[in-house]
Amino acid sequence: MSADLRPLPPGQDLLRVSQVAAALAVNERTVLSWLHAGKLTGGRTPGGQWRVPAVEVRRLRAQFGITDDGQKGG
Repeated sequence: MSADLRPLPPGQDLLRVSQVAAALAVNERTVLSWLHAGKLTGGRTPGGQWRVPAVEVRRLRAQFGITDDGQKGG
């Protein structure tokens, strides 16, 4: 199944690409690249906009060592 066709997960808090980029301290293009490559789980709205489950962003923040104050841990 193509990354562009994945349905949105039901009953989850979903974030826009800009919100994901801000939470992970990366560029929006990076988030889109990860989505297209399947490195980040997400889905599309009926209008074609990407949405990413908040739980996925929390997982990546922990993986990258980003604390709640936005700083990367060492």
